[in-house]
Amino acid sequence: MPFHTTQATHAKKRRVEDSDDEENDDPSDRHNPQSSSRSSSRSSSPELREDLPQRELYQVARTQQKKVNDVKRQLRAMERQLADITNQDDSPPKRGRKKRQMVDGGSEEDTEKLKELAHAFVAMRMVWLHDPPTTFTTVVDSQYNPLERFENRASKIQGELAELLEVLPPRFHGETMRSEWVIKTFCDAMQSQRSNTRSRLRGTCGPNIFSGNDTDLATSESRRDKFQAMIGHTTTPEGASRYETFNVPLLHKDYNRSFDINTVFRGEKPQLVFAAIAFGPGSVTNLKRTGKPTPATSKYMARIWGLRNSTPGCIAGSTIFARWAASADVEFTPRGAETGIDWQADLERYIEYLQNGLNKRKASVLNIFREWDELFFPDSETSLAGTCGDDEDHVEKQMRDVMDLLNADEEEVPTGDN
Repeated sequence: MPFHTTQATHAKKRRVEDSDDEENDDPSDRHNPQSSSRSSSRSSSPELREDLPQRELYQVARTQQKKVNDVKRQLRAMERQLADITNQDDSPPKRGRKKRQMVDGGSEEDTEKLKELAHAFVAMRMVWLHDPPTTFTTVVDSQYNPLERFENRASKIQGELAELLEVLPPRFHGETMRSEWVIKTFCDAMQSQRSNTRSRLRGTCGPNIFSGNDTDLATSESRRDKFQAMIGHTTTPEGASRYETFNVPLLHKDYNRSFDINTVFRGEKPQLVFAAIAFGPGSVTNLKRTGKPTPATSKYMARIWGLRNSTPGCIAGSTIFARWAASADVEFTPRGAETGIDWQADLERYIEYLQNGLNKRKASVLNIFREWDELFFPDSETSLAGTCGDDEDHVEKQMRDVMDLLNADEEEVPTGDN
């Protein structure tokens, strides 16, 4: 066969194969940045002219936008590949230098910030989240009403989302907040804070808080025998065992066998628990002895977290931690395995009570926050209770009176030798 005939046959065969390749492309390749690039390079770009009809102009814009999107996908894929290559380096970082990239894409600085925020979130906002992945990825509902926060699961998640958005800096909002790295880092740190508090209350500080000895808190049975009445255990007329939520001696100052709006959430033990969490174990002894939670060290969580005032979450959370520490439950979980107490539900009931009292400016609740702030944040200018109206009016009147006296004083005419 002549050479030119063979060459023509081969060229015809290549054209057929190329055509077959284009027709048999896997549709899924259209979502592949590299495949999209190859496809784009095979098709010619429409010519952009001033006299193009509107429909054709729209088609040109769509084509160009597709190319832009393809390039963006390629860049994201390259960034992920670069991150994978970077994270495959198992050599230890040099002393004194921080790794710039973490496994899931966050810098070490941001990771540490998230952990710190999560620790404070447990102590000051919410001990648990109902469904962390759902909460972090849920879209803000513009119709959400904070006054209805605890009515159903959806509103509870919206409430948790609002709390998170309030404490997280803007750089963690949006798509970043929905990333696996943020969710895992934050939730792991919440669990770490719960675990550390559990150990502190059942170990270092427990005997000092509950005025007992090590053996009283040592076992589930010893805690049940010693403290179950204090944390709300009762027996119904039918002989059934149950735990109260509000009519609990531990919640009250000077408990008198019934719930009292003027003494609830003013009991000593929840306040000692908060001192242990925010000001360190040494502050528990100081609070009992002097009435002030003076830290034993210059590094304590209230300073590290930048706390300025008490919150519904810190009062409710400290109360739950106190009740649990004295309970028969072994693990600190949303529902106690030994007692059957729904700790998470009780926490939310406490927060709802305190938040509603603040919203409606109920005197008994405002006094709760004033007492906690006077105890832990005596110089606070951000107390949720605000200042007492009568005191504020008195100060304003006093200021006007002294200024009137000053204005009525005689003016001294300066004298000079010249």
